[in-house]
Amino acid sequence: MTRGSFEHSLSLLLRACAGGDAPASAPGSPASDDQIAALERHWGRRLPPLYRRVLGVHNGIPRLWFDVALLSVETIIGGSRERRAFEATSPAHGRWIFACGTESRDALAFDPSQAADDGELAVVHLSEAGVVARWPSLKAVLQELTTRLFTGVRGRGTTTCYLWTGLWTFWPGGSSPHSRVFTAGSDAAQYAGRGGLFARSGGIETGRLLPDENLTEADRRFLHAVREIGAEEQRLAIVLTDGPAEPSATRTYVYYEPCADLVTALSTAENQASVCATDNLWGQWGDSFDTLTASATQLLKQGRITEALLHSIDGTCELFRRMRERTAPRA
Repeated sequence: MTRGSFEHSLSLLLRACAGGDAPASAPGSPASDDQIAALERHWGRRLPPLYRRVLGVHNGIPRLWFDVALLSVETIIGGSRERRAFEATSPAHGRWIFACGTESRDALAFDPSQAADDGELAVVHLSEAGVVARWPSLKAVLQELTTRLFTGVRGRGTTTCYLWTGLWTFWPGGSSPHSRVFTAGSDAAQYAGRGGLFARSGGIETGRLLPDENLTEADRRFLHAVREIGAEEQRLAIVLTDGPAEPSATRTYVYYEPCADLVTALSTAENQASVCATDNLWGQWGDSFDTLTASATQLLKQGRITEALLHSIDGTCELFRRMRERTAPRA
């Protein structure tokens, strides 16, 4: 990846990470020179150049990598409950944590024992088991994420259809021409390749898994449900694919974090449904997800693809209504 393309991908990545969160968890404003200097005093060394640039865009991002938040300078210096949880398992890296999970037990930390000539530091992925992965620099971490998000192997749009709620206002790369985005305030679905909403690569086939009239009904139900859920809905995706279900809901889809809170994937190749969601949603709604996937899988095994899609739309959106009702403030 060239410097120019990486700069562009970094910009898109920060937009993706920062652009869809509710105001209560909005990304931080750029870190000031004084804040960066304070962090350098705290760590006793100059910050890696790329990390300095990222902080210069956002002093903290709610979701940077899976559910891992880029911590603000103040949080790093002041400490946090999440960071302290790693002190026992990773004492050598605990004070160097710069990103930490809000629900999962994952963190990213610099390793100052491995410094490059340009000032960049190695990055380690920490879990409850200690160090589970390592990259030579923060740039390598972000390159991996941008590759998965923007240029990684996905459905490639051959016979794959996507329904999204407010995930992205752009999609760089070979997206399916059948992708559509729904938002609570919109009058209609927005489709890939229309009005510059999505970039499209040439040579994508246009075959669909369902006839137009069936997808039109799916659009109608999805848009109605999104409007009913309201403007503050969590980010949701439903994928109808001729690939395997589980990778389509996780790796092959959009590396679902930081793009979606919940992805429901329906595979016509293996007649299987799968749900991928944040740990917090699984903890509260796992039984409901299991019920939904079991019933959708049964419909797929019977060859009732349209019914499986519509059932998944109705069932998933009903779950979101219940989630909203549970968290709504009492009068």
